[in-house]
Amino acid sequence: MGILFSNLWNKLFSKTQVKLIIVGLDNAGKTTILYKLLMNQIVTTTPTIGSNVEEVEYKNLKFVMWDIGGQESLRSTWKTYYIDTKAVIMVIDSTDINRLHLAEQELHQMMDSDQLQNASLLVFANKQDVKGSLGAAKISEALGLTIVVHCSSVLADTLYSVISDDPTYDAGVIINQNIYRLQRSSESSILFQGVAPSNTQYSYAKLQRDTTTIVEQEDFSRPAVSGSQTMNEFFNRNWNRKDVSTFEPIGSISKNFDRRVDDELHPVGEIPTIHVIAAQTEIDKIHNRYKQEIEVLVNVTYISTSIVKSFSNAKFEIGGRSSRQFTKFAYNIKLNKKDNLSGFRKLKLRTTVSDPSYMRELFINERPIGLFTLMEKYDKNWLANEFNAGKDDYAHGILYEGQGGSKDSVRADLSYKGDNPSAYNASAYSVSEKSKLGVESLDDLTTFIKFINDQRVFQKTADAESVSATVPEWEMRLDVENFLVAMAFEFLQGFWDGYLQNSNNYFLYKSPETNRFVWISWDYDYVMGSGPVNMKSLAQGDYTTYVGFDKRPLTIALLNVPEFKALFEKKLKTIADEIYNPTKANPVIDSISDLIQDDVAWDKTLPHVRKGLEFWTFSLDNLKYGNFNNNTNQNEGVPPTLSVTTGIDFLLRLNSDIDWKAAVNGKTGHISLYGVKEWINLKYSNFYKKTSYKPLLPLPLKN
Repeated sequence: MGILFSNLWNKLFSKTQVKLIIVGLDNAGKTTILYKLLMNQIVTTTPTIGSNVEEVEYKNLKFVMWDIGGQESLRSTWKTYYIDTKAVIMVIDSTDINRLHLAEQELHQMMDSDQLQNASLLVFANKQDVKGSLGAAKISEALGLTIVVHCSSVLADTLYSVISDDPTYDAGVIINQNIYRLQRSSESSILFQGVAPSNTQYSYAKLQRDTTTIVEQEDFSRPAVSGSQTMNEFFNRNWNRKDVSTFEPIGSISKNFDRRVDDELHPVGEIPTIHVIAAQTEIDKIHNRYKQEIEVLVNVTYISTSIVKSFSNAKFEIGGRSSRQFTKFAYNIKLNKKDNLSGFRKLKLRTTVSDPSYMRELFINERPIGLFTLMEKYDKNWLANEFNAGKDDYAHGILYEGQGGSKDSVRADLSYKGDNPSAYNASAYSVSEKSKLGVESLDDLTTFIKFINDQRVFQKTADAESVSATVPEWEMRLDVENFLVAMAFEFLQGFWDGYLQNSNNYFLYKSPETNRFVWISWDYDYVMGSGPVNMKSLAQGDYTTYVGFDKRPLTIALLNVPEFKALFEKKLKTIADEIYNPTKANPVIDSISDLIQDDVAWDKTLPHVRKGLEFWTFSLDNLKYGNFNNNTNQNEGVPPTLSVTTGIDFLLRLNSDIDWKAAVNGKTGHISLYGVKEWINLKYSNFYKKTSYKPLLPLPLKN
């Protein structure tokens, strides 16, 4: 390919300095092509937003080469680089067949520009070495061109790619004791890439800026690579992907969704990296005023082992309510309307402070923040992804959210407050997403609440046969099995911040396909023996004495129906046996532990963003205001199992260093924290200690 490049230059140019641009859709391999065309020379990189400029001298010529970002949000900026351009290299991903039409549109739109009328064009059909790639002739036909050069970006050499945990240094790859400097990627300043020899063991090193002086070298050798590119690897982590054990699907539980494939967002067996870039003054603003809901604009790069995706003008903020008092913050990311990652625009990065078992990595500017869990935000994009396989034409229904409530009069427990929907306006319900048709009132929710209340009134005087006859009425309005499964999980998980204990963290979705509600649980962070609550009451095995089942209108009304009570107990036993059985659960826990243990150790070495004590100011606010709030005064409910003694221990252990293995296996030394395995063993054992279920309530049913 170097000879081809040289001949092209001799044919095209006679001036001493020329400008060339390299374009293509995201992940086409533009940067790989660039480094190969530079003939492995060490060059100086000047990153700019959305592009990477390189200067290289070859014989009597000096080339200024622009590698321009190809993600959708940046393609509209390509035209700003056209002026004085002498040649364009368009890189096509030969494996990305579904987007060839987009590449064709971008190519012809670009070459129609008056500023490129005299520019030469070279199209590379890249990744020809990958199985399933489309041949150059077919690509030429699809693009409406005469000749396309087929290639693999790197033939004799490999493009090495590593994420640095300290990008204040440069990076290099060491092969046969030779140091090959890597360049900062135009996509992210923490990602370093460069070409070096293949088929030899290697390791990465941190280098002093602009030198080959080693600051730190990996103490292990990575296996030789014969392909054109390594995975995007993480410095000092000696693996890229691992086999992870998972639970087998429970076939007896109905599937009420049609979820799109999301391997890009949730790749199995790896830990992706998220890099957030903004002016440091903007980042300081949200960190210093962490109790306030402040959004700042940032650029986000998502890096997995196989892809790098960048997004500009995303919104970034501190997330959560009570978790704002942690010194390691939670964050929300909202991508630009025209951007998405696996179809999702809104993502939540949740802190692991309250869960030392850690059961994604985040950089802000060039500072590593730590290991987080990544959650999808329930919105219209999520609804389309979950119920319509991500198709754009989904006419979604209305989505309601239940958000606790500090008093019974406003609690989101589905209690009846009258026929007038306005009676619920002050309650802790909200319209999280209006329907595609524009419906955004509480009318559907209040109608359902009235139905629940009517059924409870009816059950007081009805006989068992009449109550059983209401099964179709319930099924017309609610996916009952789905709700009962959710309650079984709340019980087994000891979820004290959900519907049963706190009338919190749930959504009700009015499905347009069935015209009935689907229950969606949310935010399972305080589960499995973690929190300021009486753990003994949560660990019990008899659901009929578990606080919440006898308090929430929906569970009372449903479990008063004999068929639904039997269905619940059947599903509960199935879930316990298939998931909470230690012989099923422990191998999965061990597998996840093996996946994250290196990153947990790394996370523990990182200083937290906010100085001070965990939850300390939060506790003072509780005493002062009598509620759980941030500066926006969003009240949170208090669960009936809240314990002063356990709460004190909770505060103490949040500000202690809990041994990670103890947090996974058990014996943490704190009454506010069970080990994950310890909780599962105890809950499963308690579940099977009961000999029979008592009636949920003294049911006023006639025989």
